[in-house]
Amino acid sequence: MKFNCVKDFHVDTIDENGFCTHENNRRVRKGSMWELEEDCITLTGADLHLENLTGTEWIEISKERLLEYFEVIECEEQCRKDVCSCDFWDTRNCKLH
Repeated sequence: MKFNCVKDFHVDTIDENGFCTHENNRRVRKGSMWELEEDCITLTGADLHLENLTGTEWIEISKERLLEYFEVIECEEQCRKDVCSCDFWDTRNCKLH
């Protein structure tokens, strides 16, 4: 799934070993687009790993943060066929349904 950030927020800076190097100093900008890596093991223990579509950045966030700061811009094929299989079909977070 692909997501659009709907409002700015900050996340911790994490190194390649999963350690926090700076707390809440990395800004995720409104309008930035991200893809959920569903089969990815998170380094930080967060719920979700997102990759920036325009570069090499990644963030790891909770599902609550995803729901608060992002909207769906592209669903998986099974979601388009059966909205009941989509986590966002009955929320304001999906612009496709």
